[in-house]
This record gives sequence, C-alpha cells and structure tokens, in this order.
Amino acid sequence: MTRLEEIEQERSTLLRKLDSLDFEKHNLQMAQWGITVGMLVKDRDGKVYQVEDVEYFWYDRQPWLKGKLQRKDGSFGVSRRVYSPWKKI
Repeated sequence: MTRLEEIEQERSTLLRKLDSLDFEKHNLQMAQWGITVGMLVKDRDGKVYQVEDVEYFWYDRQPWLKGKLQRKDGSFGVSRRVYSPWKKI
C-alpha cells in the first residue's frame, strides 16, 4: 500500500468518526431541549407544528425547528422552518 492510499484510508476513517460524533452531538442537543421527533409545538402566532428535526442550534436560545404545519382538518402538511419562539404542547 502506498503512502497516498494509507492517507486516503485514514481520512475516510476519520470522516466516518466525525459523522458519528456529529450525529451524537445532535441527539444530545435535542435531548437537552427536550425535543423529540413527532412532538407538537405551538409558535407565538398559535400555529401548531409537528417536529421533524432541528434546523439550527443556538448557544443561548431556543433552536430553530423544522416541522409540519397543522392544517384546518387536523392533518399535517409540508415541512417548514419554525423560527419564532415556540412552546411544547
């Protein structure tokens, strides 16, 4: 095995480890805020969303969520970002 192949193999291993750590960090941050996939939240306008994921974590304030807006018939529509302050239902 040449030195170049060794470097590529080591790089690939490190990237897989980094992806694993990023996934674990994301899950821990969700747990820290008490966020679970499928939970319902209400924004400041009273709109209800079903959480799909977290869009962005902030250091000192609520994260932006990604969720499906509840329709008038009670079903949930297309994914949207929830930027405004939200609270759990």
